[in-house]
Amino acid sequence: MTALATRAPLARPTLVQSFWAVVGGSLFAWLGSLLVFLPLELIGVPIQFTDGTTGLGWPYRIEGPWSLAADVGPLLLAGYVFAFGVGSFLQRHTDIAAPLTPLAVAAAALGWVMIGNVSHSGLLEVSGLAAFIALVVVAREASVREGRWRWTRPWALLTLIAGLGLTAATLSYGFLHPLSAGTAELSSLKDGRANVTVYLHNDGRADVQLVDVTLPDVNAVAKVYRDGEYAPGDLDSLSVPIDGLVLKRDVSSSSGPIGLTLPARCPSSRTLDRVVVRLRVHGRTLDQVVRFPPVAVGCAG
Repeated sequence: MTALATRAPLARPTLVQSFWAVVGGSLFAWLGSLLVFLPLELIGVPIQFTDGTTGLGWPYRIEGPWSLAADVGPLLLAGYVFAFGVGSFLQRHTDIAAPLTPLAVAAAALGWVMIGNVSHSGLLEVSGLAAFIALVVVAREASVREGRWRWTRPWALLTLIAGLGLTAATLSYGFLHPLSAGTAELSSLKDGRANVTVYLHNDGRADVQLVDVTLPDVNAVAKVYRDGEYAPGDLDSLSVPIDGLVLKRDVSSSSGPIGLTLPARCPSSRTLDRVVVRLRVHGRTLDQVVRFPPVAVGCAG
């Protein structure tokens, strides 16, 4: 009677080994992702590198299906680069090539991107420490699962189509949503009204014509101050309508201070974190949600 030989289970890497693998994979992802994403920035596809706004997602905050599709491609690409780096470190301890997909998907969902200091950049709202711990656990568990994926022609074709579709979503969304905002501030609060000042920037490579700027769910009047003059107490006399204002295709192009006057009587206290901009760019007219660091608007006394 012949005994059946069974392969002994592979020993998992230690937590310390997994910890350093995630650290090394993160550095590898940071260097590798720069080679992909910086050229996009150079051709005028805005990439979010700074923090301070509300919402989820990277390189764009998720505002709907289009922006979600535009984020999936970059997040997965960064996730696979990260997973490849982690797998290369752990393979020295396990002697097997573990599948990349579990760790790549986890990194994408958690927003573990290494270019820019952007919080909540994934699809889940978790802290950086929680994301790191989760990735250490996933990396350790996945490292002893041998990859059994075999490429076939249908799967290769499906992957190519999906990749082209996600790339098109990212590029089209970036080209048609080129605006960003710096810090916003509460300029004045009197007579039951508040003036909130926002600067809009054109981060693309095409002229952008503004049509209107509104606050979600708030009845507000928006105007832009003439020639950069800034007197929040005299919005009407020193401002002109926004419709027709053009932001040139220059990274330094700014709208100048845009004043939004809104009611501020109790109990209407609120926190403002975005404006909706109606704009024309590349021959298209559409709305873009532009987020800025939250500003608290209190009640008039």
